[in-house]
Amino acid sequence: MSNTKLLATTLLIPIFLSTNLSTVSADSFTDVREGNAYFVAISHLKEKNIIEGYEDGSFKPNKEINRAEALKMLTLASGVFKDPPVKPSTADAKAPCRAGCAADAKAPCRAGCAADAKAPFTDTPLKAWYTPYLVAAKDQKIIDGYKDGSFKPDVTINLAEALKMYFESVNTINKDQINFANGLDVNFKDTAPDAWYSKYTSYAGVHEIIDISDENTINPTQKMTRGYLAEIIYRTMQNKEGFEFGNATYYQGLPTKDHDSYDKSLMLTAHKTLPFGTIVEVINLSNGKSVKVKVSDRGPFGPGRVLDLSKTAFAKLAPPSEGVIPIQFHQVAPDL
Repeated sequence: MSNTKLLATTLLIPIFLSTNLSTVSADSFTDVREGNAYFVAISHLKEKNIIEGYEDGSFKPNKEINRAEALKMLTLASGVFKDPPVKPSTADAKAPCRAGCAADAKAPCRAGCAADAKAPFTDTPLKAWYTPYLVAAKDQKIIDGYKDGSFKPDVTINLAEALKMYFESVNTINKDQINFANGLDVNFKDTAPDAWYSKYTSYAGVHEIIDISDENTINPTQKMTRGYLAEIIYRTMQNKEGFEFGNATYYQGLPTKDHDSYDKSLMLTAHKTLPFGTIVEVINLSNGKSVKVKVSDRGPFGPGRVLDLSKTAFAKLAPPSEGVIPIQFHQVAPDL
């Protein structure tokens, strides 16, 4: 029986979960507190039991994450299979193989027979903790390794590789979840349009799932940390729930709806396209603080920036001295 069939009964976890951001917990991991850029993302994923930390209660958000660890986190978050996936046969199987069973036999040995066991890649031992995830992911065509037959499980994963793993995991369950055609026209200064990963980075860019610098770069080969990987998982989930992401700045004042004066005390924002008068709730991703503002102007127009808040509104989220903060926002009904 194929590993894909064995996994069929484990596809029970919904891909995208709704959230109530007004209840972001400050009691997360011991090393993830308010002020950490990934505070909201990690707190939410921990609350939903999507991620786990270390025995000492820490998460180590700034620690680099290797390809094996990233695969486990990304596939479990997508809901492709539960933890742990089906284990492959091993050489120390207790029950003996049937008479005549051999690795080169035409008919397959029964499940659990050591002769059937085969490492998924040349550098991934069957007894390694991560092998069940590799076998399952390879069977589902989420990963294919390198041309030399290796997977390099201990090598730190980069951004492009992480996006491929996650998006392919999500699409394994529902191919309509990630539509790469939505991002094919988005390019970055450091990403060639014909790069193997361009469809992944383009989709992530147009949906604000990744960080975009003021110079319109994303550094696709950057080494990933546990915190940034958690942020990507969180943003992908929340994007499907109608949330948008990016950076927010502030003006000393924004125009009123009549565009004839400025009042920096008003709770206003500029946005590129939303109709004037639209109310949006803005959440600071580094501390969970939120504020509701009204769209009254156009902008900002720099890469990665999505809102220009009035100074008063910005101050509700962070000290104005910070200048730029990571945020998420969505449209809400006006207060009655």
